[in-house]
Amino acid sequence: KRGAKTRVVGVPATIDGDLYSNAVEASIGFDTACRVYSSLVGNLATDAASARKYFYFVRIMGRSPSHITLECANLTQPNMALIGEELEARRMTLAEIVAEIADMVAERAANGKHYGVVLIPEGLLEYVPQVNALLKEIAAARRLGASTQDKITPMLTPYSAALLESMPGFIQEQLMLEQQASDDKAQLSQIETERLLA
Repeated sequence: KRGAKTRVVGVPATIDGDLYSNAVEASIGFDTACRVYSSLVGNLATDAASARKYFYFVRIMGRSPSHITLECANLTQPNMALIGEELEARRMTLAEIVAEIADMVAERAANGKHYGVVLIPEGLLEYVPQVNALLKEIAAARRLGASTQDKITPMLTPYSAALLESMPGFIQEQLMLEQQASDDKAQLSQIETERLLA
């Protein structure tokens, strides 16, 4: 309606740092999230270095892409930062990721450093090809009406069923949580990836 006194202003906002435009230098949310997380990660790194006996596995919010984790890693210099896109490009399996973490811990221990910080993006599991396939199969089974693990598991391919069975019980339960209503994907924020990898 012309002549209305109401003005509407659109402000681009996203915590994921995935808004690309020459007109938008930075989005509201991303910078704040990175600063807050970096402060917390820095405090954990200080605690780890002081106590000299803890490894902190920190799951960083931001489903996809891994921009917040990457920015926090740039600001805090953790001992390891897992970047989903990088792991996907390398086609790493869950076992290979765990082995890489274990190698880093062993190498630090050999140097007398029994402490450190590992950053893990919330959406990491979607970037692991074998787990991503499992998540897609679980979603497909749910769309066909299966709602519990005992109904979903027989609908999985043998490979995905074996992968699911190899995971700790608490992760199996979390993978079976109802899909997000917004995009019909797994509730990655509810999956304790840091416990799975620790």
